[in-house]
Amino acid sequence: MNALSGFQGKKGNHLRLSLSGFLLVLIVLLPLASCAPPVQDGGGNVRIVLGGSDARLAAREEDLTEFIYKLDFSGPGGERHVETSQGQVSVTLNLEPGEWTVHVDAWLGVEIFGSGDARFPVHAGRGNTVTIAMHPDGANYFLGKYTVTFYPNDGSPEPVQQTVTEGARAAAPAVMTWIPSEDGLYKDTVVEGWYTDPVFTPGSQYDFTDAVTEDLVLYAKWTNTSAIYISDQTGNNTLEKALAYIKTQTLAVLTNYTILLDGDCLMTGVNSANINAANAVITLLGKTATEISLSSIGSLFRISAGELVLGNNITLRGDFPGNNSALVYLQGASLRMKAGAKISDNTTSGSGGGVSVNGGSFTMGGGEISGNSAVGGGGVYVSYGDFIKEGGEISGNSATSTGGGVFTNGSFDMQGGVISGNTSSVGGGVYVGYGSFSKTGGGTIYGDTDNSHVTGDIENTAASGSGHAVYAGSSKYRNTTLGAGVGISTENTGTGSGWEE
Repeated sequence: MNALSGFQGKKGNHLRLSLSGFLLVLIVLLPLASCAPPVQDGGGNVRIVLGGSDARLAAREEDLTEFIYKLDFSGPGGERHVETSQGQVSVTLNLEPGEWTVHVDAWLGVEIFGSGDARFPVHAGRGNTVTIAMHPDGANYFLGKYTVTFYPNDGSPEPVQQTVTEGARAAAPAVMTWIPSEDGLYKDTVVEGWYTDPVFTPGSQYDFTDAVTEDLVLYAKWTNTSAIYISDQTGNNTLEKALAYIKTQTLAVLTNYTILLDGDCLMTGVNSANINAANAVITLLGKTATEISLSSIGSLFRISAGELVLGNNITLRGDFPGNNSALVYLQGASLRMKAGAKISDNTTSGSGGGVSVNGGSFTMGGGEISGNSAVGGGGVYVSYGDFIKEGGEISGNSATSTGGGVFTNGSFDMQGGVISGNTSSVGGGVYVGYGSFSKTGGGTIYGDTDNSHVTGDIENTAASGSGHAVYAGSSKYRNTTLGAGVGISTENTGTGSGWEE
């Protein structure tokens, strides 16, 4: 409690003001008559009571004693200004009887954190009670800061903890992917809501339109967490059985499937679509590091409709002699690659060692495409369609002809990531044929700046010396553009290095 007490001397009323603390929120200074000091003969007693708890005061980041209080009184005796020294918690004033006003500001450094006003009478020989409502000022220094912690319950990525100003709203976490604990096929597993109760009792679902007034811990409740029965489907493993099941489904609306694999598996190479459900989004995840390898020539996946998402712990590996196809072959569908996924070690007598885009789109958000070989487009071959590289790495691939890392006759937009250590005859990193290449974001394409042709180096190498990093050939290079202030590589200078038109 802080008290403003008074006594009467020979010349008037003396008021003692104690201002030893503020709250994090709206401060209402209320009278507490039962705790007021006895009224002295001829004096005027005033008590100021802080609304709130000691715990709230202790939660402040600032030391309360660092405040400087500035008080401006106005009354029969004229204007009075009192300023406390730092850490001073009380002042004593001699005020004449009559009607007075007071304005109080709390300062820390050069900023006002709170203020209040009151009007009160001073009577000789009688006690006085003053009620002052203090309000927050400035940059919300009087508002509470609360933490909102999220438990994703097998969701990924885990939402970050939020710090929310009192009265503001918490932000609902971004969409997560549910990571099952048992291998199998799962359908439309999504967050139904976030709950304040870990066992999701009725009425405990949190409403993100509510104002935050305390620390919160919220728990994700998922729907459809039971695996679909696929044991009766054709196939030698969980992946083949799951894909066979999805092909039997008629999907009128967008449907999200998750396939969790617990262990490596061999897949028979395919030359016809094994993913062709227009409204299916199929996400592959590995419980631990999982390899999906070829057991015959062909592609691991041929996608003619829908979308395949390669997620964490998934590696597609070729390493089958005499193969004639890319590991993933797109025919007007979509492929998305995320961090933790890898496409590697496929050698083909055709085009596109890792991925071949023949209509549709391939978005590389993360992961790695490495160790693949082809005639053109050792890592990625775009016949027509779109390749968007948001992140990840394309490295250590080779082409006997053009585009060690990427060959494009379609559209290639590089927004991030790295293209490095790839080799070919022309266009070590990227070869642009009749298509277009744009570099609209970050990322680096390294070039062999000294024509050293060192195999395995970080620099992309063109054996002919034409476009170690990027070669723009039949595209007439007018279709090949760089964003403002964005270069292929800070090291790509010199004859035959990073940029060849």
